[in-house]
Amino acid sequence: MKKLAVLLLLVACSQESEVVESTSRPVDKTDSSTTRRLEDSSTRGPKLAFVDEAANDPAFAEYRARLLAAVRARDKKAVLALSDPNIRTTFGGDGDATELEKVLTEDLWRELEEVLTLGGNFREGMFWAPYVYSAWPESHDAFETLAVIADDVPLRASADATAPAIATLSRDLVARASEPEKEWQKVTLADGRSGFVETKFLRSPVDYRAGFSRDAIGWRMTAFVAGD
Repeated sequence: MKKLAVLLLLVACSQESEVVESTSRPVDKTDSSTTRRLEDSSTRGPKLAFVDEAANDPAFAEYRARLLAAVRARDKKAVLALSDPNIRTTFGGDGDATELEKVLTEDLWRELEEVLTLGGNFREGMFWAPYVYSAWPESHDAFETLAVIADDVPLRASADATAPAIATLSRDLVARASEPEKEWQKVTLADGRSGFVETKFLRSPVDYRAGFSRDAIGWRMTAFVAGD
């Protein structure tokens, strides 16, 4: 009987040892390195979330859809009909629809299309687009800071699509680190890391923006300007 008790005690100790060993086993090295890579690629700096208040006014949402369709069709006549005759196109002068007609080259068509697809906000009876302008935080220099306008955008070690990714950016606010090239812009993150982002994923609050007002006829584009 005494031998049986000792044997049972030894078995219990053995099982307890196995439990302790199992729960204290270190995390697999592969899982650990994957976690570190994910942490290294994440960014914790300021961000500017996408916002679009157009749905708050169904009439405006319907108007914007018609304007966007006209822009995508490159239908200058339709765009002018949906714009105020005295639309502002520069800060140096008031401009008008005739001036807008002149400046609507292919580059400006693309600018206007992007402006109309990047949300916006209602402010003092007007709607302003894109959100990068209308929701810009005053705490950030509009000339030195850029907004990443998409999710999962790679920050690369050099201006090359095949270069290693330093981080992944999603709606981040980043500092301009050099003059922009045609396809790439060097930027600096809040944590000090620098790298290159494709310019198509970046936008400044002083890039082109559009303002819209409603009159007796309905909504009209009353401003399409860039700069300050």
